[in-house]
Amino acid sequence: MKNKIILSSIAAVALLSLSGCGGGGSSTPSEEPAQKSSISGVAVDDLILNGIVTATKVNGDSLVEGRTSSTDGSYSLNVDYAGIVLLNVTCDEDSTMLNPETNETMACGSDVELNSLADVAAGVDMTVNISPLTEIVYQRATEQAGGEDSEITSDDLADSRDVIGQMFGVDPLSDSPIEGNSAAVIGAIHTLADANDSTSVIDVTNALAEELSDGAANGAADATVAALTDTMDEEDIENPLVATGGDYEPTAGTGDNIDEAKALFSELRTQAMSVIDYQETGTPGFLDTEALSMEEAVNNVVMNTEFIGEMLGHFANAIEYAEENGLTSLAGLELSDTRSVDVSKNSEGSWSYTIHQSGSTDTWTGTVTYPEIDDSFNPYAFTSLNATLDGTLPLDYEPVDGVEDTQSFNGSFTITKTLTGADLTLNAEVSSNGTTITLSDTTASLGYEAGEEVDDETEPQFNFIKLNSVTVQGVVGAYTVDGSIVVNSYVQNAGMSTQGGFSEVYTTDFGGQVYCTDGSDYANGYVEITLDGVTHRAYTNNNGYFNTEINGQYDWDDFGTASSTLSFENTCPMDATPQVNLDYVESYNDGDLANSGWVPNDLTYEGSISRTGASIDGTLNVQWTNAATMNLVSETQRAEVNVRVNGTLQIPERPEMLVTLTFENTQTANTVGASYSYDATVINVTGDFDAEMENGDVVVTTHTGLRADLNVVNGDLVLDGTGTVTKDGVAVGTLEERSNVPVIAYIDGSFESLP
Repeated sequence: MKNKIILSSIAAVALLSLSGCGGGGSSTPSEEPAQKSSISGVAVDDLILNGIVTATKVNGDSLVEGRTSSTDGSYSLNVDYAGIVLLNVTCDEDSTMLNPETNETMACGSDVELNSLADVAAGVDMTVNISPLTEIVYQRATEQAGGEDSEITSDDLADSRDVIGQMFGVDPLSDSPIEGNSAAVIGAIHTLADANDSTSVIDVTNALAEELSDGAANGAADATVAALTDTMDEEDIENPLVATGGDYEPTAGTGDNIDEAKALFSELRTQAMSVIDYQETGTPGFLDTEALSMEEAVNNVVMNTEFIGEMLGHFANAIEYAEENGLTSLAGLELSDTRSVDVSKNSEGSWSYTIHQSGSTDTWTGTVTYPEIDDSFNPYAFTSLNATLDGTLPLDYEPVDGVEDTQSFNGSFTITKTLTGADLTLNAEVSSNGTTITLSDTTASLGYEAGEEVDDETEPQFNFIKLNSVTVQGVVGAYTVDGSIVVNSYVQNAGMSTQGGFSEVYTTDFGGQVYCTDGSDYANGYVEITLDGVTHRAYTNNNGYFNTEINGQYDWDDFGTASSTLSFENTCPMDATPQVNLDYVESYNDGDLANSGWVPNDLTYEGSISRTGASIDGTLNVQWTNAATMNLVSETQRAEVNVRVNGTLQIPERPEMLVTLTFENTQTANTVGASYSYDATVINVTGDFDAEMENGDVVVTTHTGLRADLNVVNGDLVLDGTGTVTKDGVAVGTLEERSNVPVIAYIDGSFESLP
């Protein structure tokens, strides 16, 4: 039942889009005496504090006057009238404006004037805001009515609200102008005004209203519409106007009876079910099917880019050692108990490698280049270091069961020293199990502190690595993936910083020759030695020489003590035995980077996933708000995040859908939001839940003033008649249960079942 809540709510409200209750169709406003009605809202250019709000009939007769709050710009008026009411806000010497984001107070000039419209029903409490968006609706409705000397009708208002709402993906009258999508659009109008010191928000609003007064947007001809569209796009605001590049002609709005509402409900049920199967049984929807298919495709991708990076480090160490000692090859360098690597010099800066698997003929081969590494290279004093790798590698240090244990890599990287660490860049193509992924524009940062002296040089001690950005492209199964990840900021987690940073991890290189006591060669075998209970294997070449690298700190005395544990793969001729001549033992501190507390707290993914006839294209932003203070090892403390997704969803044989999803949580509560637009439909959903997402309230609205208020208890939608459906405060129906079937019961006695 839990997975029915949001979509069932959407469907319930969507059917109201045709009911039009409160929308009316009369050609002249009602003049009949009526019960008092309440109109309340917020007046916004910035928040207009202590502004003058007047309510008049469309024929100019005054109804009532009041002022907005001196703290939050809200107002409330009571009117003894039913019909179209014109709301107007202006400023005088006692008025000011407040920026709600910065709390900056500023003057409210005499040029500040905004209008709004309300279609008032008798005895109803309704929310109607006054903002740049309502001004655009007002001027459009005036044009619809025939000009300033004509009286605006309910039809004029309904049409204007519908088309402007479609363009911006909001209810321009009822949606809060200080939060959500409406606030974002108004914020973009402010940005546009701020770009020109001589232009005010009122100037931009009037220019927009004039260009949109015909009910359509033409970005090619309408300069202000085009500029606002670009601004909204830059600020990651998703709505039909942005999606069409400023060229948008709204679809004709819905009708005004319940029969049409039921028809629309049927369409939206089809649309919703094409997106996701929200029934417990039935045919899976698009996202269900695609999620399963994508999961299968991703499961077939087996790559280990971390291992690739570590191998580049192993190769660099081996090449640096060989160059320092005048060697052109090294054999049997131990990677693990079962895998070793040989390297041999091709030319200056270019080396071939072969990775061996013990007990198997399997090998992985390729070429690695380090142009800067030669016999004079200083690993602690270089300015920049470049590398390329082209070849095959295993997936890890030990065999990986159940998959093809091979990945191909063809790429390059550069590490450049900075004052505080180093910058890394990577561009590569990685292939595995039939899938090829391209990683481009990959950047990261290393931080380090001065450490102990090694050979008269101060060895840096790394204490963090930060990924900055990466672009990923490729085909995963039937899906084409193209996107980039950017980490916008990091913070240092207090608990992690006390445990992280640099810790000592030692590695020991040793080498020599195995020979037979009769003077013959001990060729192409291996010798094993046991140190601290761990057996290490070193492979010999044709002349019996070997060298390898093992984990741990050991010296000559340790090897002398362990000589009794030597064992050999091959034997020598009769009456001869194999012996070891150890040439060198060198132990050094590699250091282990246990991140010193730096964690990403703001990252953005932008890109697309597509297959034939279907695609998801958009932006995902995640902000981790308690990253600095969260106990990362706690099983009870939750990560507190703000998540926002903007994008387009294309489903085969369905209209393209613009989607915005939001999620915000604390330790005790969750807030979710969703909005989508397609054809003539704009629907917004907000939900406030407890920490377990079991109990809460859901509000569903459309851009034409329809609203459903729903309650969720123990994961189930409450269907006892307390859930209501309204249009601008006028009751349309309630959510009930009949014969165990959830329904919307209309005020005319009819009802419609919900999925």
